[in-house]
Amino acid sequence: NNNSNNSNNNSPTPTLYPSYYPTEMHPCEPPYDPDTTYEEGDIIEHSGHNFMCESAKYCNIEVWDDDLPEEYSEQEWHDAWAHLSQCEANTVEELMDQEALDG
Repeated sequence: NNNSNNSNNNSPTPTLYPSYYPTEMHPCEPPYDPDTTYEEGDIIEHSGHNFMCESAKYCNIEVWDDDLPEEYSEQEWHDAWAHLSQCEANTVEELMDQEALDG
């Protein structure tokens, strides 16, 4: 009996509270732009999350249209952007700098 109790004492003890160290947030990439032609590997931000294009055929279709040719699949369109991470919004200063660069 004592041996079984000793083996339990060596078990890891779960923590009772969540960590106070938040996971590192990734900076947000530029938002999706319908005027941009995206290729596989391109990364965009949408609703506070970064996504990577996995199918250029579908990444450039902003809104699904049932009138698209038959070789287009709505499921593949839904799967065209892979979720990478939640992201941290740009600061006001970064946005102002970007606007200055855009002219």
